[in-house]
Amino acid sequence: MGTPLWRDRRFVLLLGARVVSALGNGFARVALGFTVLALPGAGAGRLSLVPACQALPQSALVLAGGVIADLSRSRLMMLGGPGRGGGVVAVRVGFTGA
Repeated sequence: MGTPLWRDRRFVLLLGARVVSALGNGFARVALGFTVLALPGAGAGRLSLVPACQALPQSALVLAGGVIADLSRSRLMMLGGPGRGGGVVAVRVGFTGA
């Protein structure tokens, strides 16, 4: 048998980054839902639009994203996390103005 994965520093770093990214994505979805509910006149109907508006662009761009990922994986991995974080911040500023 080879060396256990837990002893490989690169694997531990990758696993840690993936866990932080998954947690951030989960918290962002919850926070966006609460932000929508905090808007005046918002209710279940408007809240239901949030996942729909998230799913439509995702389904439209997933094929193009796959092609880009096949061309340049390492660069895409380095830019994907900060790009997603910037998008979450932009949505937050767009909703609240601050």
